[in-house]
Amino acid sequence: MKDIFSQTLPFNFLGLTPDCSDYSESKVAILPVCYDSQSTGTAEAPWAILKASRFMDDFHSQLKENFTELGLCTLPSLCTQTENAEDVLKELESSVAKLIHDEKFVVLLGGENTITLGAAKAFSKHCPQIGILHLGSRANIKDSHKGNLFHPSTTIRRLKEICPVVQAGIRAFSQEEHSFLQKQEQKTFYSWSMKKESQCQEEISASLPDNIYISINLDVFDSSIMPSVRIPEPGGLRWHEVQDLLTLVSKSHKILGFDITGLCPIPGFVSPDYLAAKLAYFLIGLAHTQGVVRSIIE
Repeated sequence: MKDIFSQTLPFNFLGLTPDCSDYSESKVAILPVCYDSQSTGTAEAPWAILKASRFMDDFHSQLKENFTELGLCTLPSLCTQTENAEDVLKELESSVAKLIHDEKFVVLLGGENTITLGAAKAFSKHCPQIGILHLGSRANIKDSHKGNLFHPSTTIRRLKEICPVVQAGIRAFSQEEHSFLQKQEQKTFYSWSMKKESQCQEEISASLPDNIYISINLDVFDSSIMPSVRIPEPGGLRWHEVQDLLTLVSKSHKILGFDITGLCPIPGFVSPDYLAAKLAYFLIGLAHTQGVVRSIIE
């Protein structure tokens, strides 16, 4: 086992040595995407998550397995300073398309939530029947923001133009967004309903197609455990509620990849960063234990 207190660990996910993180031998590719058009601090999130992950044990105590044997390669960061979101998304789509071509299980660490659009475009071309499970606090379904079609508040609206999207954990939206949601055939799962209605998790799973991409904005969690987001919205989901939902979904769906976005690191306060890192490793492990990672590669 690696010494988690060592200051000489490689700066990658879990601080892995080359034998567990070489690209050619790795089944999992982790791409840091340092994009933050709103200057909220999310550009620093991938580094905070990677740094926190180096203090995690590589044996997952809950899933009872060491997943480093899959090979987890942390790629050089995609960091674009352009204000043109479309340029960033095109570059990201191209990067994800290459990972898909190389038969990698794709993990994106953002960055703001718009990065999901680049991944969705790449995956939808690879698998036209794919759907997206989006976990977050805000609907983000405005048609535009001050004329900008590619803004964090418009991300889900643009995603719905690419493929079906199931939203869960939602608890904040504008009147405009409420009106739009009321007209949609696809049900939105609000956090207050998920806490009161035991069948919600089964409904969420049943609403998804067989092949899915999971996008998690960390503001889906209650602000008591995840205050390091742009707008800490009260009434969010707890750690085990999210774990239970992801576990259920993984049993009947093929997860092709996922992203984790929305972290705004607070200097000196590492608990939220560690939560994000644990969530990433849990999803990697969950996909593997359900046979997903193997089926993508083999």
